[in-house]
Amino acid sequence: MEDKITGVCVDIPTVIKEKKNESLLRAMTHAIIEHYTPPTPEWISVKERLPDNDRDVLIYSPYHERERQVGYYGQSSEMFFYEQDDGSDSSIVVTHWQELPDKPTIGEAK
Repeated sequence: MEDKITGVCVDIPTVIKEKKNESLLRAMTHAIIEHYTPPTPEWISVKERLPDNDRDVLIYSPYHERERQVGYYGQSSEMFFYEQDDGSDSSIVVTHWQELPDKPTIGEAK
């Protein structure tokens, strides 16, 4: 990998393995994190496809005061639902939805 600032070629595995030039490794790590943009999930139209039954998804409803929220599709009723503040479920008209991201993995402290 060529360092864009200095134009020096860097063998990243060697730098990591041998812990050479820790300041360079730190700078590379910060650059990667700073410039990394995770992929943006795409909204799926309910006309195109519906989510699996009773699976939590992010729903979009332009007709509701909270346009985006977590909800689920009930296949038997053919309706979307979300949980109200009091814990009860309420139906909602949804135009689009998307999968929720996976839960973060928490590594063990080293």
